Amino acid sequence: MKLTAEGREGHQIIMLHADKLDAAGAVAFRQSLDQLDLIGEQPLILDLSHLRFMDSSGVWALTHLCKVAKGQPPLKLISDHRVILHLLSATGIDRFVDVHPSLSAALEPPSADRRASVLSIILRSLVRPFRKVWDRNPAGSQTA
Repeated sequence: MKLTAEGREGHQIIMLHADKLDAAGAVAFRQSLDQLDLIGEQPLILDLSHLRFMDSSGVWALTHLCKVAKGQPPLKLISDHRVILHLLSATGIDRFVDVHPSLSAALEPPSADRRASVLSIILRSLVRPFRKVWDRNPAGSQTA
């Protein structure tokens, strides 16, 4: 699995040079990531623009990267392929990682709208566990 890393505009950019990330390549992808020095002060951008197919093994490898980058500056992904975007959405990865259509978009500072969107996601995740309790016993109703 070929990965290249470079620094640009205060970001650490990792480019995946593969068109698929499946069971055959996920272990090699993870091992290649482990060999890179990902711990640092620079935000990390993973360029998936060449990727056209990813299965659950690829999702597993991405979650590994999210764990490695946890507590570090933000992780961003680059992809504009509809299959990859759908998979990131279906698995919920796009709720925790910024996904951009291009490198230039990923390098732009976050807008106020994006920061508000992230805050909204965080607040919804905090409220969600209590919603079931509220739905079972709405305010003002009496229990016997």
